[in-house]
Amino acid sequence: MDFGQAQAQSRQTGKAMVIYFYSDNCPSCSEMEKTTWQDTRIIDALNNRYTPVKVDVDKQRQIASLYKVYYLPTTWFIKPDGKPFGNRPGYIPAELMLKIFKHLRQ
Repeated sequence: MDFGQAQAQSRQTGKAMVIYFYSDNCPSCSEMEKTTWQDTRIIDALNNRYTPVKVDVDKQRQIASLYKVYYLPTTWFIKPDGKPFGNRPGYIPAELMLKIFKHLRQ
């Protein structure tokens, strides 16, 4: 889903956005794609409780600039009203992502 659609869906559903900034040339991004984002627990959480969106920083530089993405991968967590919960640069293993998700629900 593109960024604008994700923002609209997040507002409509009341689900927080999880924005994943990546590049095809980023080894850590490739690893996260193969592990974290393929974990069924992460997939279930994203599908049920969040509005997920992937942003290719090479193709969507304006969005990456808006969120001040300087390191890849970077994952932002955004409330439905558009205000950020926070972000985490770097590779996030599935177990840590699940802990982050649990913290966001509190």
